This record gives sequence, structure tokens and C-alpha cells, in this order.
Amino acid sequence: MKHPPLRAPGLASDRPASPADGLPPAPAMGLRPPLPPVMVCADMAAATTALEAQLGRCRRQARRATVLWVQGASGAADDALPDLLQAMGQRLRHRVRASDGVLQVAAQGFVVLLADADAAAASGVCARLRAVLQGPYRGAGGRAAALLPLHLGMAVHGSDGHSAQALLLLATLRAAAPD
Repeated sequence: MKHPPLRAPGLASDRPASPADGLPPAPAMGLRPPLPPVMVCADMAAATTALEAQLGRCRRQARRATVLWVQGASGAADDALPDLLQAMGQRLRHRVRASDGVLQVAAQGFVVLLADADAAAASGVCARLRAVLQGPYRGAGGRAAALLPLHLGMAVHGSDGHSAQALLLLATLRAAAPD
């Protein structure tokens, strides 16, 4: 049975409905919605506030949460650092789920909230992120630059703390600790 094409309300012609008619476009088959952008925070206080909101959503949905602190020590010049941080943020955003939050904290590093991940799952994510994020990056002018070494720290909501501030502090301390 063939169905007639969708028509915009009040449309007298036989042409199919389009976004110009006020209807949303039909979803393309096999395409995912775009990932949420990397949120840029001016400092740790702003990151803590944003993280607290994301943790609140996890608590309301009864989901486990793990906070990661990702910091790349760069040997690049200061003028190349913003480009490298943007590339690292995009690589990081594409390596975690769309439901996970990614925050860039100025030029210091990144906070990742893994929604619905316990310590074992987060450990696996850390290992994969370490392998992917340590690779070479292209800086300004196309020359290769690497962000090495990469420091990762993890704190699990519940067992390591309940507030965003406590979890973020513990994750940064664990990232700074020697391996």
C-alpha cells in the first residue's frame, strides 16, 4: 500500500511538504544527530558549576556517573596552543558517547562526565582515550605536533564523592599523580 506524501497544512498543491512550509525535514536514514559541542569554561569554578548541573541530571535519571580530567602537556608554542586544544577537544568529543558531557577548562584541560559508567567501564574508556589522544596533532601550517604526556584522572560519583567540586578535585589530583 503506497501512502500519499506528507503535505503541509493548508497546502493546496500536490508537491510534498518541505522545511520552507514549516515542517521539519524528514530524518535521513542512517545518519546520527550531531554531537553536542565541547563547552568552553573560563575557569575551574565555571566548570564545577556546569558539571554540577550535568551530575544533577544523572542523579535524577538514576544513572551512575564518572568524572574524568584529561590534560595534555604541550611542548608547542603558545600561539599554537589554542589550535591544539581545539583539535584535542574535537577528538575527545568524537570518542565518547553523545550522552557524555565534555567541557574545556580554559587552556588547562578537559572535564568529561561519563554518564552511566561505573569504575570498570570508565577504566576501559580511559585506556582507549589515552591511546587515541596521545597521537600526533596537526598544528598551524600543517606541521605535526604532539601533546605528550597525557594525564588522565578519574573519580566515580558515589564512592569517591558526591559533589562536582569533590569529584573534579580528586580527578585532577589523580591525573597529577605519577603513574
